[in-house]
Amino acid sequence: NVILQPQPTITMTPGNGVICPNETVQLTCNGSGQFEWFGPNGPVGNTASIAVNTPGTYFCIRSDQFGCELVSNSLEIEQYATPFILTDGEPILCNGASVVLSAVASSGSSIQWLPPLTGSQTEQLVTAPGVYTCQITACGIVTEASINVVATEVSAVVSAVGQTTVCEGDSVVLMANSGQTSYQWNPGSSQDTVIVVFESGQYSLTTFDANGCSATSAPVTVTMVPNTVNPPLVEDTAVCPGGYAVLVANATGIVYWFDEAEEEQVVHQGTTFTTPELQFPQTYYVQQKGTYCLSNRAPVIVTIDDC
Repeated sequence: NVILQPQPTITMTPGNGVICPNETVQLTCNGSGQFEWFGPNGPVGNTASIAVNTPGTYFCIRSDQFGCELVSNSLEIEQYATPFILTDGEPILCNGASVVLSAVASSGSSIQWLPPLTGSQTEQLVTAPGVYTCQITACGIVTEASINVVATEVSAVVSAVGQTTVCEGDSVVLMANSGQTSYQWNPGSSQDTVIVVFESGQYSLTTFDANGCSATSAPVTVTMVPNTVNPPLVEDTAVCPGGYAVLVANATGIVYWFDEAEEEQVVHQGTTFTTPELQFPQTYYVQQKGTYCLSNRAPVIVTIDDC
């Protein structure tokens, strides 16, 4: 007859297999015969029961009266370690996101989360910044483990330099708030802190911090107004040598007068311009500004009559 011998079974005391400070774990292999124990560093004993104080994997080989060598199950023995709370990555709470808190403790530990949290589960999901604590009991040692979850400081703010409604052909400068790790403008793909906009549209900014948290600004509307402003109507005139002319512009906007076609220096502002005394013919240029746009410059010719 063939007799099948059952596999030896190891039991341990305490049942959680944790080596508490200054203590051991008792391992017992059932049955009778000769015993040989093996641990993480090789052979560790030859009795039915052994006491171990080194963490690792243990198993037993039992030789019975028939000379059969039977290999037991394996058990993992742990060393007690001070409990703590762990997060996946930094304990940073991104905008609108959550953080998973994990209590890390020896097997068989008793876990109790303290207010504002409740429960005895290993993990907790939090959506608000703050200090979170759990009370962990293992080996008769009570530990209060805490972790401080902070909110991200990432922010996205767009500021316009000047007006956001301008004349077509002009531009609007948009600036991002400083202090962020990286920037992304939309539309477009610029990663600069300042962009120059030449087209109408809604522009927003997304920023990122070093932890990958992001924030998106409110959109800024840029409007390019078509230029429909015409130059003022002014009649040419003539004066005697040494005389002066009074030039009157027919305009509804702000009127600027120049003494050269490309000169930026305004010689007068207003619908009526009295020239200085003139000895020679002079051409002036007049321009009108609407709400957003400037007209082209129109020439006004003052000639000298033979008076």
